[in-house]
Amino acid sequence: MPYTIAPIENLPAPAILVTLTDPYDANTEPPRMINEADAAVAQIAGDLVYVVVNPTGVKMNLGLIMSAMAAAFVPHHDISTQHLDAERVRTIMIGSNSLIKMATNATGQDQYGNRKIELFPTVDAALEHIRQAV
Repeated sequence: MPYTIAPIENLPAPAILVTLTDPYDANTEPPRMINEADAAVAQIAGDLVYVVVNPTGVKMNLGLIMSAMAAAFVPHHDISTQHLDAERVRTIMIGSNSLIKMATNATGQDQYGNRKIELFPTVDAALEHIRQAV
């Protein structure tokens, strides 16, 4: 599979890292990946969990971004919605290119559920943020 989902150890709050790699098919991978990530989140006890999404291993284009955002933030009957629990799940995106920045900002719009997703240039920067925030 062109993604991995793994726990991140040694943080003051539970977290998982979702890492995307090429070849990533924007038409088939997002629902499967979201369901697996949500299953991992469901196994974590507590009131707070961070989901760090690192798509820097994927060649980005607008179609991929739009498909992934629609899968992640527009409810579908075949996609879990655990990640939409904004009270419990804090999503962090990794990246610095303009498409990732645009997508992260767009999640604050109505059609994507007015989500607040934070953006960091590296996984290390995101982990440091989690350490400081908790």
